[in-house]
Amino acid sequence: SGRSEHVDSRNPGDYFGETGLLTNRPRTATVLAHQEGDVVVLVMGSRDFEAMMEESKATEMHVAQEMLQRLINLADAQ
Repeated sequence: SGRSEHVDSRNPGDYFGETGLLTNRPRTATVLAHQEGDVVVLVMGSRDFEAMMEESKATEMHVAQEMLQRLINLADAQ
C-alpha cells in the first residue's frame, strides 16, 4: 500500500528475519537502523540457518519461542 508503520524495535545483538526462514516465506517487513555510527549486520542464508537449527535443539527452541512471542506481541498491538 506504500504506507509505513513502526511495528517493533530491536536492540544490539538481537536478530530478525527468522519468521521468513522458519516458514519459507518472503520477508514481511523492512528493517531500518536508527543509530549513530557504524551498524554491523550478519546475513545468514536459509541453508546456514537450517544447519544452525539442526546443530542445536536449544537454539532451535529459543528461535521458535522468540518468533512466537513476537507474533503474540504483534497481534496484541493491533
